[in-house]
Amino acid sequence: MTDNQQNEKPCLVQTEQGFSVIYKNRSLYSKYNPASAALRTVQSLNILPQTLVICYSPVLGYGLQELVQKTENSSFILLIENDPVLFEFSKPYIEEILAPYNAAPKEQKAFYCFVQNDKNLFELFANKTIPDFSNFRRCLPVELSGGAKLNQPFYQNLTALCDDAVNRFWRNRITLVKMGRLYARNLLKNLSKVPFSSPLAAKSISRPILVCASGPSIDYIIEQIKGAAEFFYIIAVDNAFLPLLKNGIIPDAVIAVESQIANEKAFLGTAQSGIKIIGDLTSRPHILSIPGGSFSFFLSEYENCRYIKRIISQELFPFPVIKPLGSVGLSAVEIALILRASPALPVFFAGLDFSYTPNKSHCKESVFHRNKLNGHNRLNPIENSPHCFGANSFYIQGKNGVFITEPALASYGQTFAQRYSKVQNLFDVSPVGMDINCAKCSVEQMAEYGKLFAAENPQLQAENLQSRIAAKNIPDKELFDRIKRFYIEEIERLEELRQLLINGGDTNRMLTLIEEREYLFLHFADGYKPVTAGNTSMLKRIRSEIDFFIKDLTIALKNMGEL
Repeated sequence: MTDNQQNEKPCLVQTEQGFSVIYKNRSLYSKYNPASAALRTVQSLNILPQTLVICYSPVLGYGLQELVQKTENSSFILLIENDPVLFEFSKPYIEEILAPYNAAPKEQKAFYCFVQNDKNLFELFANKTIPDFSNFRRCLPVELSGGAKLNQPFYQNLTALCDDAVNRFWRNRITLVKMGRLYARNLLKNLSKVPFSSPLAAKSISRPILVCASGPSIDYIIEQIKGAAEFFYIIAVDNAFLPLLKNGIIPDAVIAVESQIANEKAFLGTAQSGIKIIGDLTSRPHILSIPGGSFSFFLSEYENCRYIKRIISQELFPFPVIKPLGSVGLSAVEIALILRASPALPVFFAGLDFSYTPNKSHCKESVFHRNKLNGHNRLNPIENSPHCFGANSFYIQGKNGVFITEPALASYGQTFAQRYSKVQNLFDVSPVGMDINCAKCSVEQMAEYGKLFAAENPQLQAENLQSRIAAKNIPDKELFDRIKRFYIEEIERLEELRQLLINGGDTNRMLTLIEEREYLFLHFADGYKPVTAGNTSMLKRIRSEIDFFIKDLTIALKNMGEL
């Protein structure tokens, strides 16, 4: 393509039935009836309620008026142009068509913008320029001109990103409806334990780190790990805790993120082992005391909440805050990367398979493996594992063969690849499982590296052995007092809110108290919507939640005791 062709401007061309546009040596509309194709496209569309209609490169806007008229008020049309020259050319035509429909800002039905990259697109949602993803149930891409073909890969990627954002929002909503109240209750209860926890300081581990999850691949390399365990700072996920102990491997720390009581099964047989627990602040409080050692916290900020930001801003939680990753394995790797002293220090991981083989979904001695053995009988043989072939399971090509996975596992694997595949000195030592595009290293190479590192740094080896004798936590008096004040003030505010909801009063004060305490309503099915004075249904439900949280906070305050 010549420089003249690259720099040419869009040009209007008269046809038999209207104007077409010539740009980059291409006609963007029919040479005979420019509007016909766009009108046929709009007529063929089935636009359901709450649809985000994404119209790429509308140029002259043929079919746009019909598209707006066909779109319900619960839906929205986002018009996107990736070519800056074409955007400036088409802007006057599009604005003229949209003017009657966007006269009232609160009733805006469509928005035309130039989007250069993914970040520009998501800034529109973050800045409330266009309605949030919570307003939509689906996305519908539409092409009303040939301009969309000029940058088709880019537009296809935008569609995939919007689809994923909408799906992720509703998946998160389902999780919050099921688990949101438990997350909040565990968080507020665990806050009373924070003054008695040990620090989880960033860049505090100066030895190679090994993260062990509970995937089947652990069984292939457990003996090699056992032979080299003394050379590494070992972080185990909860379900890998007992399998490691059963093989004589003592981890330095165990990551716990699960909030439900079912997670306690992973700690059966580990009582008084003295191993340190690194728990999410939303994890089940009781598991912290089972091993009988020290414990530390981190926080997965499961939702963008004011009450969590208040806790952080008041310096009630001086520990790492990470993005919600969904999987304990991902959280363990994230914590390992936070703890390592520098990017030059390697972090190895095993057992993060995100897939499995028939009859073997986890390593031996894990909760799932023990349950299968315990339930084995003549009518339910071990070989009969229908759960491995669920309705949504599917096959993938893994590192050295074909494996089975599920949508949730595959999603975690994709998240891992996106987040960690380019992280410096992060190595996958599992010989089987999903290929997550990370640098690979054999367990023999890992062991050899550990031995060499220990030989070159004998003082760190001594520290490593000492760290496995878990010390009791030394209470932080200043932090203790701050959290105690927080509990007292929070109970007072909840009692004030209860009285306002029962007897009436200052509406603005009532709404302010509610907005600062999302834990009261975030788990409602409509908890993502703003709370208003006119929504009596939500206010009544919030009123019923207050008693639960006052009780939890009172018990947590009582359990703190006095230093």
